[in-house]
Amino acid sequence: MYRLKKEPVKIPFGPESGDGLLQNQVFRFISEQLPKKQHIEIEARLGLALSQESQSRLNFPISVDATLEPGQHVFRSQVTESLFVALKEHLSRQPMQASMGQTTDEIYGHFRVTTNADGSKTAIMKGEKEHLDIYCPKSCLDLRITAASEDPVNPQEAAGRQPEMVRQKTRFAFTTPDYEIDLTQVKSQGLRVQQAEQHAYEVEMECTKHFVDGLRREFGLLRHNQPNCFFDRVQAKAPSAQGADFLPASAHRRTRFAPLDGTSNTAGDPGAGGPAGPLAGGVPQEDQESETSYDPHTPTWGGEGGGEVVEMGRPAQDEDDDA
Repeated sequence: MYRLKKEPVKIPFGPESGDGLLQNQVFRFISEQLPKKQHIEIEARLGLALSQESQSRLNFPISVDATLEPGQHVFRSQVTESLFVALKEHLSRQPMQASMGQTTDEIYGHFRVTTNADGSKTAIMKGEKEHLDIYCPKSCLDLRITAASEDPVNPQEAAGRQPEMVRQKTRFAFTTPDYEIDLTQVKSQGLRVQQAEQHAYEVEMECTKHFVDGLRREFGLLRHNQPNCFFDRVQAKAPSAQGADFLPASAHRRTRFAPLDGTSNTAGDPGAGGPAGPLAGGVPQEDQESETSYDPHTPTWGGEGGGEVVEMGRPAQDEDDDA
């Protein structure tokens, strides 16, 4: 079994400016996580970085993607239904292996039991998670890179226990040898605390075991000052919330927010003086107006307009569901 010594990592990162700084932070994040976890899952999720106080999207006067310090924001790992559908159609036309599956997850804290469509069960124990959140001011979405340890366990360990939450998933997977893009429709309901059923749309890109094993090999060579391709492998697969190969242009639709009770208001409309921000008015409502008036600093694109209502709920804390 391949193991790394737990000595301090000294990596020759490049210039820390502009895109180089963000790239180095991604390199450093992954290089710090690889030695810590034997069974590691590395994934990137699309969503929104929100202010803890206002629950609106962060708004910084910058024009380049930047990483965020933990503890000052929450991350909402969801997208709208229209973006989900557009992205599924876009990926269906790419040279990737596509599949669809339905599963039911029972969540017991860090312990999760998954029941597949054929009735078979698997279980994992989720270990410590580390996040690197990236604010993308020129995109309608932000990015969360996560490294987590997952250890397979016996599903029978959950026998006789009541799950905290049940999540029913319909997952559309698009796979390459190095990564898998998962688009997941989720229906979830808390059982220990009376909770209404919630619906969500999630998008993530997860590195395959083949790719992670290759990263470990290259990182081992790097630490011993031997020729390696660690930086090239990370850079080639590092996701971007603005990447044309990942998000189709048609997915960037204008959104305004309708109140949870269905009445009309202008909450979140920059031109109306209402509170801007995701879920500030309640439920995001798709607007069919031109993409050219898109303001990346709020999840609203002013003006009037109706359209389908997509339920997202109101985040009370940092949400990173184990999809």
